[in-house]
Amino acid sequence: MNDDKLALHKPFRICVLGYSRLTSLSREVVAELPKTPDLEYIVFDSSLDERQDECIVTARRLGCEVFVAGPAAAVRFSNYYSYPLVAYQIKDIDYLQAIKKALDQGYTHIGITRYLYSPAANLDLYTNITGAALTELIYAEIPQMYEIAKHSDCDVLIGNQMTQ
Repeated sequence: MNDDKLALHKPFRICVLGYSRLTSLSREVVAELPKTPDLEYIVFDSSLDERQDECIVTARRLGCEVFVAGPAAAVRFSNYYSYPLVAYQIKDIDYLQAIKKALDQGYTHIGITRYLYSPAANLDLYTNITGAALTELIYAEIPQMYEIAKHSDCDVLIGNQMTQ
């Protein structure tokens, strides 16, 4: 490839939308990925509100073509944008491992939190497998999560990054 073609070559850019601990975890993962001139990851600390919009505008300006987000952020993203999106999923085994860990630590009333438009966890299955008392706690906006945590009678909460 000659120098003119090298100067015109731009990497394929992927934007990872996270918030709080998920952002720092995403940065740690991206730092471990093999470096290549053809691919670049840009990680933003976004949210489930207008902050996400600001991040997406900036990411598009930087040339991002694909977005990666968790279930809650992906729902909001899909409601406002039609850019390619990869949403990572929380699987049943993830919930079951977290419930087992909570039970092993002596918790008896476990709350499972989720964003209003995210897929519901299969609480009946988890109760049948673990025998745990589970309560679903749903929030529509981030500030509600704080109120839910404050007023819940659950011993421990399991859920997305906002829950943590």
